[in-house]
Amino acid sequence: MFMRPLAPTALLATLATSAMGCSFAASPDVSDAEASALVSALVLVERSVVTNSRSETLGSKGEATRAEAVARFVRVRGASVDDASLRVAGVAADFPPLGTCLARTPSPVLAAAGTAPKNVELVDVGPLVLESGSARTALVARQVPDTAGVLFGVVYTARSPAPSTLFPEGGSLTLRAPGTADGDIGAFVASATPPRDIVDVRLAGQDPRAFTLTTGDRASSTIELGWTSSPEGDGPLGDFVLIEVQSQDAARSLHRCSWPDTGRGALPGAALASDEGTLTVHRIRREAFHSKNLDGEIRFDFARSTPFLRR
Repeated sequence: MFMRPLAPTALLATLATSAMGCSFAASPDVSDAEASALVSALVLVERSVVTNSRSETLGSKGEATRAEAVARFVRVRGASVDDASLRVAGVAADFPPLGTCLARTPSPVLAAAGTAPKNVELVDVGPLVLESGSARTALVARQVPDTAGVLFGVVYTARSPAPSTLFPEGGSLTLRAPGTADGDIGAFVASATPPRDIVDVRLAGQDPRAFTLTTGDRASSTIELGWTSSPEGDGPLGDFVLIEVQSQDAARSLHRCSWPDTGRGALPGAALASDEGTLTVHRIRREAFHSKNLDGEIRFDFARSTPFLRR
């Protein structure tokens, strides 16, 4: 099994197209017969730490951690796997272009009238297992109800009661499957290294749950956000961070930013127009894998979410 990280140039290209929802794309010059055999896979591994109380210091009690994995193997019979198919299957990427911040906009239209994708299949690749150290977790294949004649097949899911055991920080994660019963997709083994957790999040150098702004901060159009950067952030693995700022005011505004994982970024002042809300910092790592008739991605999303309160 060939396993490689997405190179920084490939990552930038992917992020540029991901604003339109594209994560994978079939080659435009393949025949229908060839395209129907190609499968695009996304294995999403998530771990999140949620701070539940403003009264606790960062890193102490008042935090809840969860971890889960979701895998989808997408095929469109008689056609290529296009943007609309990926959105229907729930595997389209959705990141702002690297180095930018975007306010929430209306959800994009899935497909123009008369062009809705048909026969989007979530392929059953046999028993799917995640291994990490001595831990071995079987993902459960759940049938997707086909209510509109558009999407059918199985989604693989697993949730860990002990997240640090299933997805250890800095350890290795291995994915195994025997492939389809008809041999159309071959057996595969893919390994990837999870990133480190997000720690030490600061707004204007302070705990987000009780921060104040100096006169200089208030006069500035941006507010500094800090976190402990990943050692691999500038390396071949190319980690980046996704920032989400959700206000608690009546507008419920949402700002999303995508930055290199350098430990520092500048939030637009408009993102903190409300004195109260929720700040979430995601560390994203994407690694590609391949097998017979299969192009896939293991995507890690390790996040820390905390309420913010400006005093």
